[in-house]
Amino acid sequence: QFAVALAAYSHHNAFFQPLFHLDQELELYGRLFSRLKDETFSALMLQSFSTRLEKECSAAGSIRRLSKISHYANMRRNIFFFLLANTLLLTDFTSAVRFALWRRQAARELPDWLQVWSELELLMSLAVIGQTHETTAFPVLLSTPGPHLEAQRLCHPLLPEAQAVPNDMTAGASTILITGSNMSGKTTWLRTLAV
Repeated sequence: QFAVALAAYSHHNAFFQPLFHLDQELELYGRLFSRLKDETFSALMLQSFSTRLEKECSAAGSIRRLSKISHYANMRRNIFFFLLANTLLLTDFTSAVRFALWRRQAARELPDWLQVWSELELLMSLAVIGQTHETTAFPVLLSTPGPHLEAQRLCHPLLPEAQAVPNDMTAGASTILITGSNMSGKTTWLRTLAV
């Protein structure tokens, strides 16, 4: 059995190449997707995320299975483990079959799972501002013709509220010149407007 595994070593090495060094990240994603599956949401958007993660096959279970295959792919690089696992069980072949089956079953859903995750990352980063600041306002988008920006008591979201100096701003389709001495906050103000 070891001779057969050794003959197919380079083929299996190339086959497992995408999984090298991913086992810890995949384990983390598996836990995150599992948490999302178990959570009950009241918002329709978040409910649709849960549905998308459980459409044809479970995102959490699939990612955890891939994490185990990735863990094996890393372990097989240890010569003693490789010798023992393949002499007794031909683990290279069984793991390669498991990886091929995973790709057939879950790879179709993977782009949607990653899209759900990226949208959740975006929502979480926006939610942090509301959780860490006492007063938080989100922009209201208007459908008026021409560009228009109006802000009242605007502070940079990463500055502590007690230290931040709020400023007002009203701008249309015009050029605005911001002046001041060095280190007076011109760049911070521009970043605040951009945020």
